Amino acid sequence: MAKTATYSLIASTTLTGTSAQIDFNSIPGTFTDLVMVIRGVSNSNDNIFYRFNGSSSAIYSRTDLYGTGTTAASIRATSQTQGRLTNYGYPSSTAGEQNTIWHIMDYANTTTYKTSLCRSNRASSGVDAMVNLFSSTSAITSISLATNTFTGTANWQSGTTVKLYGIQAGSN
Repeated sequence: MAKTATYSLIASTTLTGTSAQIDFNSIPGTFTDLVMVIRGVSNSNDNIFYRFNGSSSAIYSRTDLYGTGTTAASIRATSQTQGRLTNYGYPSSTAGEQNTIWHIMDYANTTTYKTSLCRSNRASSGVDAMVNLFSSTSAITSISLATNTFTGTANWQSGTTVKLYGIQAGSN
């Protein structure tokens, strides 16, 4: 009988006040993949950005497919100092309107670059599907999330919830 993959909650955060950044530190390297679920609330309707292991080196790239209900297009960015998870599926000032699901594959591997897939939606603005690349072979041990590119000019608001899950691959 085949063993099925399982999700294990690693960490969870629900904000009761404002915060410029949400951090998940000391991520164990014992899982195959990571999944993060974000229900974001922001004071400035800005996008979600991330950094792995605190790195602000220009080693992040992305391809974004997005739709607004009237427009569909794509954007490509390379050599960025942070990764990006949303374009039109960004957090709003209304709790529960935004949802992001982010899959980070093979995060503990120390011989390959890290790839992730993200889907975001916001009822009043649009949807995104992003492929992100972190051009580092370092295992991911921490994740930081911010709105407005880590500048501190926008804040996560009360009601934001973020959950980080580890996935253990199934085997025969």
